[in-house]
Amino acid sequence: MAGLAAGWKLHSTGYPVIVLEAQMHRGGRVHTIRQGLSDDLYAEAGAGRIPSTHTVTLEWIKHFGLELEPFYPSSLAQIALLQGKRVKLSMDGSVDMSLVPLDLTPQERRIGLRNLEEHYFGAATKLTGDRIREDWTPEAARLEEITASDFLRQKGASEDAIRYLLLGFEDAAAADFIKDVLNHNAAPLMRINWASVSSCLRFAAARSLALSGLVSGTAKMRSSHSISAMMYSASIRLHHLV
Repeated sequence: MAGLAAGWKLHSTGYPVIVLEAQMHRGGRVHTIRQGLSDDLYAEAGAGRIPSTHTVTLEWIKHFGLELEPFYPSSLAQIALLQGKRVKLSMDGSVDMSLVPLDLTPQERRIGLRNLEEHYFGAATKLTGDRIREDWTPEAARLEEITASDFLRQKGASEDAIRYLLLGFEDAAAADFIKDVLNHNAAPLMRINWASVSSCLRFAAARSLALSGLVSGTAKMRSSHSISAMMYSASIRLHHLV
């Protein structure tokens, strides 16, 4: 979405814009899956959580008049699939550890799944803050040089705890993952009410910038992430100029 946002900003200042998309769907990391699901169900495979620290995202939401709603439901439990076993988590994240089929250390079992993140990342989030900064202390800057999985191993985490906490981001820089830990726990944690998106699309059409026309095919470029990163950078610079 960074490329689309930057394209909108550039278009609004009078520039002709074509956003090149490297994937077969628009939106980069933002990906809602509807195919194969029944009864109007959908699953979010990409970015979805909007913490209070994502100020640029919140500015765009306000600009387009979108509505927000709590990211987590206000009732009912969550279900985690752990090594093929369905495990029920209460609303506050607590779980009966005797039902958890993970090979955890005795200390990790005493701490519980709910508190593992704070146990391993809590002190580090105070070092990094919620964004990458040039004035990081040397101790915080060193977290850019190791992976998130190696960071946890240095803290004594079990391999199952590492997989549970990182969920596919084992090779991400520790500093980047720790920053996201802080952001994703910044209350209130919200998501877009998709019923309000249709009004955004009508607004786009009124401005002669229909989203379907803004994206030009599938570009043979490095990745949509690299394109979005460049466009996002342009958007930030323009944000301070216009």
